[in-house]
Amino acid sequence: MKLFYFLLISFKIRAMKSAKLLFSFLLLSLTIQSQEIDDFLVYDQKEIDKFLKSTTYILLDQHKESDYSIAISEAVKKHWHITKFEIIDKSTYLVYLKDKTKSFLTREYISGSKDLITLNLFMGGQRQLSTKGRILATVKLKHYTATDDQFIYKLPTLVQNIQWQVKTIKNLEITDENGFKSYYKSQRHIKQSRTLYILSEHLTSKVKSLEQIKNFYKYDVTLVEQEQLKQAIHNQDTSVIYLSIVAPTKNWSGQKGYYRIFSADDGQTLIKYNRSVSSSAPLGVTGYDLKTFNK
Repeated sequence: MKLFYFLLISFKIRAMKSAKLLFSFLLLSLTIQSQEIDDFLVYDQKEIDKFLKSTTYILLDQHKESDYSIAISEAVKKHWHITKFEIIDKSTYLVYLKDKTKSFLTREYISGSKDLITLNLFMGGQRQLSTKGRILATVKLKHYTATDDQFIYKLPTLVQNIQWQVKTIKNLEITDENGFKSYYKSQRHIKQSRTLYILSEHLTSKVKSLEQIKNFYKYDVTLVEQEQLKQAIHNQDTSVIYLSIVAPTKNWSGQKGYYRIFSADDGQTLIKYNRSVSSSAPLGVTGYDLKTFNK
């Protein structure tokens, strides 16, 4: 009988330990998924110096002839100047990824929320990239519910933006996100001297026309279609800045929208602003958003 009780107690102890381990694993998984890729950004001068001496490997999609593969190749060949680079496929990437002297630019999932597809720059040789990754720069491409054509034509800007982030951290010795916030404020003169392009598809029930936009946004602004914005980016138009929104394709209450204003000629960020989507603040532009852009 004593042996039976001993075995029973031992079994309960093992079961409790297993349950605790399972709970800890689930908690860790939820924590990682609740984080965003931005939480893995490092502001490390030594890491940046190491990157600047590296060759950057640009990862294509599984299909080399996909719209993304073609567009990222063209954007990099035209606009990547910060390091030497080489365009590679997935099989080569998996081999090179272990090398800490190599850097990588990829939209492969790295860490954080899986709801967002991001373009990420990082060094190789990281053993726990998905949980303790050190990301040099990142920019959001789309919400997983959106199609690639929502961002493909913006890739020249986004490739430039990745490099702009690294250069700004290096040159201004930025140590955290607050350093960027201060920088954005110092660049108000760019907003004041350029025309803001807003896609007509971003109009909402709250703001339905250009006239209403002008009631809230105090600088020069115009409504455009995607083709007009594509041409401004292609031409590296120095007179244009534009609004880019990454968000769910539907007004999912409580979901977050990521609002960025980029310069069309060099890809720098002028506004970085996030907010939740709701019935009172629908997906797209509202008066409150436009007033925020004035700051």
